[in-house]
Amino acid sequence: MMPFQLIGGGNITLTTALIASGVQVECPGSTPDFIRLMSLTGWGEASDAQAIEWFWEKTLAQGTAKGVLQASEGSTPQLPAMTSYAITANGIRSYNTANPPTYAALATTAIDRTTYVALMADTGTIQVGDWVRPYATTGMLQVAGYPFQVTAVTENTSITLGYMATGGEVQAADATAGNFIKYVPNRMYPRESWIASVSQATQAVVCFTGKNDYTPGENLSFRVSSAYGMSQLNNVIARVLS
Repeated sequence: MMPFQLIGGGNITLTTALIASGVQVECPGSTPDFIRLMSLTGWGEASDAQAIEWFWEKTLAQGTAKGVLQASEGSTPQLPAMTSYAITANGIRSYNTANPPTYAALATTAIDRTTYVALMADTGTIQVGDWVRPYATTGMLQVAGYPFQVTAVTENTSITLGYMATGGEVQAADATAGNFIKYVPNRMYPRESWIASVSQATQAVVCFTGKNDYTPGENLSFRVSSAYGMSQLNNVIARVLS
């Protein structure tokens, strides 16, 4: 008998983009011992040969998995033949955000100052939704050290920091060189969010460098350096309206 057990579950709707880039699932409690994914469609469907189940347990290597393949049974819906298979790469991996994995730096040859599209000959394992931190960004040192969430990836060509672009912050010049490091942010709450821009208004609109999970009625405490303008907001506690 385990001294502590926790079983969690839910549904994931996969799209072509998610299948290509991968799906991240936050698990409550400690690092999981067993992960099982099952397709809710396809079971016993006629002329529908596909993978229908995948699982990983902690004795398996990271990035691997085992699964079940369903054979096609022509036009007659019935329980089809099942065969097992193994995924030896790009399978299932787990990590604890208290001790996250580390990633090597990846070079960029240019970052557009308005669209925040960064050209990269090697995008490594960066996927949509990942967080990256640039440094040594020649010509655009203002963004060095800031965390950004990735909104688009063209493999081994470019990544897009779309939330920064949406914020409307335009730098003085494009970056002509630099590096990105992918990292896994801490999940402890309350979390720190980095501001991309703030509209100058009585009811200011604050744009962040990635997704936020703030809710109406929540109070936020701001830290704004005088070098970035709007220092009146520094140390102000304000309530989220929408």
